[in-house]
Amino acid sequence: FEANITGKPIRSGNFTWDMILNMSANRNKIIELSPDINTAFIGGAFSRTANVAVTVGGAYGDLYAYGWAKQDGNYLVDNQGKPVRTADTKYVGNFNPKFNLGFGNTFSYGNWVASALVDGRFGGVVTSGTDANFAFDGTADYTEAFRDGNMVLDAVQEDGSKNTAAINAETFWTTVSGGLYS
Repeated sequence: FEANITGKPIRSGNFTWDMILNMSANRNKIIELSPDINTAFIGGAFSRTANVAVTVGGAYGDLYAYGWAKQDGNYLVDNQGKPVRTADTKYVGNFNPKFNLGFGNTFSYGNWVASALVDGRFGGVVTSGTDANFAFDGTADYTEAFRDGNMVLDAVQEDGSKNTAAINAETFWTTVSGGLYS
């Protein structure tokens, strides 16, 4: 839907001030794809962050990503102490905003006109491929801790035992950022 409210706060001689407030929102649902397809990923290979997928029953803009697997509510690591990725992608949100809002002003004096528009998108999920690359490469400041090792993740191994295996920051960040380009 889209709605506008307009007004003229000032109309005096050669001077006019016009205002407009605009609000819009888009809600959609994917009803049907090809007969043999229920989900299609848009954009090619899966990335280090989330990918857009069109899924019957979902909405355009739905994002899916792998996550850190859990077992009985605890994060899961392998026998080397590295995080285990979920087997399937999971819905993480939608990139479309909940609504858009715009506020415009037009000032006219004689033959001169000046306009200004401020608008914004409110809501929606954003993922950062740049941040994932910084984590993978170890260039982000938050990757500095445990570069020399001794990071024991608060997790369980597949047999349910508490994790005691130490890893270093490089192993952690290349694993959780996807490791798709290594």
